[in-house]
Amino acid sequence: MQVYNPNNPVYKYKSVKTNLPDNNHVEQNKVTLEKKEFPDSYGLYIQPPQYNPGIQKPITYLQYVSFTIDTNDRDYSKYPNPFSFVTNIFTEHFKNIKIFQIFYITLPQLNLIKVPITKDSNYTFMLNYIQNNPITNNQSIINEATTYTICNYYNNELNFIINGNISFVYSIDKNLNYYSYGFSGKYKLNANPYLRLVIPEVIYSPILATDGKQFTYFVRMSRARNNIAYASVRSPTKVFKEQTLLNFEKLTFKFYDSTNLPLTIDNLDQYADPNDDPTNMSSKYNYIRHPLFYYHQINIGVRIGIIRNSLK
Repeated sequence: MQVYNPNNPVYKYKSVKTNLPDNNHVEQNKVTLEKKEFPDSYGLYIQPPQYNPGIQKPITYLQYVSFTIDTNDRDYSKYPNPFSFVTNIFTEHFKNIKIFQIFYITLPQLNLIKVPITKDSNYTFMLNYIQNNPITNNQSIINEATTYTICNYYNNELNFIINGNISFVYSIDKNLNYYSYGFSGKYKLNANPYLRLVIPEVIYSPILATDGKQFTYFVRMSRARNNIAYASVRSPTKVFKEQTLLNFEKLTFKFYDSTNLPLTIDNLDQYADPNDDPTNMSSKYNYIRHPLFYYHQINIGVRIGIIRNSLK
């Protein structure tokens, strides 16, 4: 085991295991430990205990914290597109960040398509109904053997599903056009050889790219399963110099394909019902145009190293 030497500058910002005084040492020096409550550890490194004055020595150590960023937690009224969003999850715990690393990303595999369709009996019935009756989200309307469930009715545009089939949403817009929305079988995200992820707060400099475009992470696409595409990150860990230790208040994420075109999920309904109930057909669990629908989300695993100061 490597013994920590506070006088050796080599170890100033090293994460090392230290030999703390044992109980016998404390008894011999007749020191009574204070009973302190510590917050749960954010990583595998446990914060060193605090000692009374007299035998305390200042130490600096590096604590690793791992967490997940989920686009399901974003404000979708501001950021309907999950491929371009801002998260401001950071608190007082995220001060003096020296190391930033993304170690995994999962991405939505399918996109939404909008298809004009010919007006049929469903169109005629629903148009007549909304013109003569009050409409609320998640309302079910039965006509003979067909059940129509309202997903969203906003600004004279009606979105509904038929017989509980959440794979297709039908829409009558304010100009009385008729559309269906569903997953595209042609668009496959992992058909891209790689993606680019830009995070302006942690951009690498200098950037070595033959097309002269700046990006933070090179994301290599791999397999896809159950409508989710898995990717591996091929960029190094970002290390901030001592004089530029960062205190993050937010992180901005923007994804681009291999030709540097912004990625997006089209045809999302940014006015979708904020209801968070799985039994509600207007909620993110059932409404495929909802920006927070399960198969539209991105998950990003992040690890950071934080400079901590304590006393030994």
